[in-house]
Amino acid sequence: MSMQDNSDEVKSAIHQAAKEAMEVVGGMLESYRKKNITTYKWQHKTANRKNEKYHAAIDTGLLRNSITYAVSGGEAHDTSYRADDGSKSGSYSGTAPEESDGVSVYVGSNVEYAGYIELGVPSSDIPAVHYLSDAVNQNQKRLEKAIADTMAKASK
Repeated sequence: MSMQDNSDEVKSAIHQAAKEAMEVVGGMLESYRKKNITTYKWQHKTANRKNEKYHAAIDTGLLRNSITYAVSGGEAHDTSYRADDGSKSGSYSGTAPEESDGVSVYVGSNVEYAGYIELGVPSSDIPAVHYLSDAVNQNQKRLEKAIADTMAKASK
């Protein structure tokens, strides 16, 4: 009776399944985040504090259109983006960091003001939108199910 060590093949299959799961999660988060930032309305008190106005988090659409994802070791899902009116554009180059002990998905934007929208600017009465963190927090169960389903499919 002889035995064969297939552990390398099994590890490789698990790693590939994990990458596929992160692709699914990345697509879901990109969609949720774009929806969060598109539907959010915030209240800004004007300088004279007499009137209050509601503003959408979207002005040109540049930030929303720039949100993308990359799985560790891979390129961004969307490599370029532009404002809805075409006035501004940007791009992504390079790859996401390779993980030595697993697979990750990176979701976000490289637009210079993305962090101000996510975290807010208290000194300017601009509230945090949390379009990134809310996408994860509000969809935790769906994301976990997508990972489990993708991994289960790969094991068949």
